[in-house]
Amino acid sequence: MEPKSQNICYEESQNNILVFLTSVGGFYSFMTAFYILLFGSPKYSPWGYCQTCPCWWPFRRSYKRHLAKQFISENGRTLFVDDPRELLSDASIEDKIVILGNWLAMLEDLLKKFYLDTSYLKLLKETREKYITLYKDYKELEPDHAIEEGDE
Repeated sequence: MEPKSQNICYEESQNNILVFLTSVGGFYSFMTAFYILLFGSPKYSPWGYCQTCPCWWPFRRSYKRHLAKQFISENGRTLFVDDPRELLSDASIEDKIVILGNWLAMLEDLLKKFYLDTSYLKLLKETREKYITLYKDYKELEPDHAIEEGDE
């Protein structure tokens, strides 16, 4: 049996920058979805399949205990959950200062460990201290030519 028509169609592929960008975008989307499936989305659901799988539960429990030891105070109060104004209503001024100091230390620790890269801030502090030392040395060596502190 012969075909009715002798037309042959050829498909020509296009190789341009748009095809490449769509391929890269599709690959990135697939890898992001795969990562979120395995490890969870950090802000919304930090526990993905790898953390909820029964074989990982001991590690998850130990991690939760570790976080609880760090971010729950001695009196059972938790950052961002309990209102500090309610805690301070019947405390003396010294107790209020201690409680707020502990809360501030826990908050700084939380930000350092999970949200902020403090290495740059440390470098900035060291650089500032270096310039202050150099300025003091310059002021001692050249007191007539030193810049007044208000002229900076």
